[in-house]
Amino acid sequence: MNKINKKFFLFFIFFIFFPIKAFAWPSANEWVPFYKNGTIVQDSISDTNGTRNIVSDSTHAAGFIFNDGTYLYFRLRLDDDPTGSGGQGFLKPYGWGIEFDTNKNSNDYEWIMILNGIDKTESIMFQQNTVTGTLNDPSDKAEVIYSQNTLSSSNYRIVLADTSINGSQDYFIEWLFSYSSFKQATGLTDTSPIRAFLGSSPSTNNLTENGGDLVGTDLVSGFSDYLTPYGKKPTTGEVMFVSDLSGNGDVTKYCRGDIIYIRVKDLDQNTNSTTKQSVKVKLTAPSGDSETINLNETNIDNGIFTGSISTALGTVKSSDGILEISLGDIITVTYTDTIDENNNENQNRTDTVKTEPNISVQKSVSPSSVTSSATVHYTITIKESSGCDNGKISLIKDVLPDGFSYVLGSTSGITTNNPQITGQNLSWSGQWTVAAGGQVVLSFDATASQVSGTHYNIAIINGDNFTSVSTGSTAPVKVIAPLIELIKSTDKENSKPGEEVIYSIHYHNIGDAASYTIIICDTIPSFTTYITSSMKAGASNSTYETVDNISLTDTPDDDQGNINSKIEGDNITFTIKTLNPNDAKDNSGNDEGKLYFKIRIN
Repeated sequence: MNKINKKFFLFFIFFIFFPIKAFAWPSANEWVPFYKNGTIVQDSISDTNGTRNIVSDSTHAAGFIFNDGTYLYFRLRLDDDPTGSGGQGFLKPYGWGIEFDTNKNSNDYEWIMILNGIDKTESIMFQQNTVTGTLNDPSDKAEVIYSQNTLSSSNYRIVLADTSINGSQDYFIEWLFSYSSFKQATGLTDTSPIRAFLGSSPSTNNLTENGGDLVGTDLVSGFSDYLTPYGKKPTTGEVMFVSDLSGNGDVTKYCRGDIIYIRVKDLDQNTNSTTKQSVKVKLTAPSGDSETINLNETNIDNGIFTGSISTALGTVKSSDGILEISLGDIITVTYTDTIDENNNENQNRTDTVKTEPNISVQKSVSPSSVTSSATVHYTITIKESSGCDNGKISLIKDVLPDGFSYVLGSTSGITTNNPQITGQNLSWSGQWTVAAGGQVVLSFDATASQVSGTHYNIAIINGDNFTSVSTGSTAPVKVIAPLIELIKSTDKENSKPGEEVIYSIHYHNIGDAASYTIIICDTIPSFTTYITSSMKAGASNSTYETVDNISLTDTPDDDQGNINSKIEGDNITFTIKTLNPNDAKDNSGNDEGKLYFKIRIN
């Protein structure tokens, strides 16, 4: 399988002497171990012993990486001291190194960096594997030498390790390589996904178990988990609007003039575990403005970055550090996730925040107390109180109390159309606007119920850019109405032919409004005869014998006072002109009284 084969690579060994800048080897806690399946890379303890043997245990990794932005540093844990006397006298005649997968194909490797103690001039060699001879084989030889840096005390060292895994003192062999040269050769970025295969070899251009030691039996089983050149595990970043620079909350709404806060969480973006880092995000608005801002890490190496920007309602001024918006703009923040947990590169992550009007609705009625069937005037007031955005109203719904009815043609305010009427539900549909900080009204008339009591109304407002709001039960109307109670009785339970019987009718207005022109009808029972001029009217506590001489005629004329009477055939009619509301006092007042007439049993 052919790989990158750039013509400018020289197919002969050459030596490059990079000037070494001032540097410091990583401290113990700066080294980042290589991982396999989420645990530190392990080497078999039953394989090769000695200086070629790479060792590890469950808590001590076989290999490490560190990147300070200038140099890449590598460390392998060895079973014995690799110090030698050949070449410049640095190493024993072996190679120790790392093969890199840079194309996300575990069946081959693309680059190998080997610490060369074999050649007369000991060196750090960086080579490219351009042709795969055997798939999944770490001993496949690299063909092209990209660079060969002569070994010196400035680019490698041997130090005592913190383990004695096979019973004797272990050692670390460490070396460094120019990070810019590494990126230039490989074409990788700071967040490109790579994998590492660790081993040693008697050769300078491959790693092999034959005379060496492999951390893994083949490439597929031995490659580490993916990491970036900074030793970070790729993670999926996320961006969101939050409530403060600490990164708290999840904000979905804003108002013009607000400072808006943004948080990015992306653990692979901290390239230095000892300092706070930063990332960039871009904010855009439909107004046409866009601003790119830095988010700073909230704590050292926690991968959480926050920042803020002010908003203003006004003309767009690019790159002024303020996001100019128009009323109702939805703001979008975009963060480019350079690598995610699935090794996808340069994926845009977004979040949005919008303005939302604060809509409320109130309902009032006038008058608040009426007699039955009277007209009342309702007013619905819709307010926007935040000043952040106009409210876009699409439906005004009113639920009339039972027994109330809409008065046709009475609508006024934001519309004069009659509503759609379904039972007690009135619905006005349309497109209306309540300005930010303003209010609109809708009024209409209704005919009150004939049923006495307190009756409540409900108004509901729906819109395109706010959630539905309701008044709940409100705008009470007290309906007052008369309610007539009649009780009929006789002066005796049993009678015989020729005897007279007195009928009494106790009438009582138990309602809370006066009643007018009350007509009470009765019928002369069969087998009886009405006694002429026997009709009388009196107070509720009267009897036929004690009635106050209010005698009624048998003809339909105006009798004395408030009550008329007549008899036509077998039908008796009493007409009461006015009956006051209930005074809550039994057997007294002008809210009740008694009517009488007599019959004779035939």
